[in-house]
Amino acid sequence: MLLLPVRTPLLHPGDDLASILAGVCALESGDIAVVSSKAVATVEGTIHDLREVKPGAAALQWSKRSGRSPA
Repeated sequence: MLLLPVRTPLLHPGDDLASILAGVCALESGDIAVVSSKAVATVEGTIHDLREVKPGAAALQWSKRSGRSPA
């Protein structure tokens, strides 16, 4: 199996992700394309500004345990 990353232009809400991918790579019969959930959320317009997220108590606890951001 050969894994090849594909670079796309910066994605925006409303972009046609399939057309963008078709323009930057040539898929052949039997190929499998894997797209990140972040790319899909971006073009669907379901992204959130983390500065506006208010983490709950459980998120704050997990943040302390993991040393990562709660949002």
